[in-house]
Amino acid sequence: MTHDELVERVARAMFPTAWADNNDPDYDAPLGQKYARFKARAALAAVYEAIKEPTSDQVVAGQEVFLDNGYSHAELNDTTLRKAFTAMLEASPLNPEGT
Repeated sequence: MTHDELVERVARAMFPTAWADNNDPDYDAPLGQKYARFKARAALAAVYEAIKEPTSDQVVAGQEVFLDNGYSHAELNDTTLRKAFTAMLEASPLNPEGT
């Protein structure tokens, strides 16, 4: 999923009536949809900023996954796990600069 696809999905979830059949001749569907996408982008940007840094619980959870898959404690220090989390988040559709 791309960032634009995620924006579209969130916009439709937040403002489903912007895509509904509307018999009101005064309703401007393209404008309503543009507004919905604008609000969705703002919401996603806020979420992205809020989760950019992993919590200690996330680091521990990541460490457990790596340890369960054969990595050693020596390979999995806090810095390495935080870098891995950040790299995965940056590659996610939440990142407007990502894929």
